[in-house]
Amino acid sequence: MQPQYLDAITSVLGPVSKYYGIDGGHWPPKAMVTIEKGNVTYVVTLGVSLLPQPKVEQYTETPERLRRFELAFACESHWLAKNENQLLAYISGQTSLPWSYLTFLAQGHTIPCQEISQVNNLFTSILLAKPENAPAIPFPLVAGDPVNVLWMIPITSREQQFAESNGSEQLFSKSKGGRANEWIFNGEPKFLAD
Repeated sequence: MQPQYLDAITSVLGPVSKYYGIDGGHWPPKAMVTIEKGNVTYVVTLGVSLLPQPKVEQYTETPERLRRFELAFACESHWLAKNENQLLAYISGQTSLPWSYLTFLAQGHTIPCQEISQVNNLFTSILLAKPENAPAIPFPLVAGDPVNVLWMIPITSREQQFAESNGSEQLFSKSKGGRANEWIFNGEPKFLAD
């Protein structure tokens, strides 16, 4: 399915700059690509969705909507350059999180991220989201299930606490400056002033 995944990514974001194998020789075959578009670098995984996430059926009556995901991250290129190897390793590592901890990743979940705080110490976590205006990558169905593209949005500790207390939808409603580019990391908090 690699050609289909790459076609889906490049049809929306443009040509791949770098391709990384991230499966360590284990199944499923996983990769990560970077795409440079203007002053923004996109990072997208492919192959993660071949394996359904565990425990989804315990939390929803429609598990087929949440079983499969790929991760996407976008930031102004100069921010990625400040900690590129660690950030790419972090993104790669999150692709195994559901199976390592017998959980699942879905829209609205937050995960800690030291690697982003090394770029800008305001940020401590990542919000997984499906922003309305983010590029829609048309991944093929996998075993009849849609593939969720979860955008990784760096958030501050204050934003993370707000999301935990009030829900990520409420956090999104606090989006500063409109929602046009909220998925692109630019070193500024996207939701709450710190």
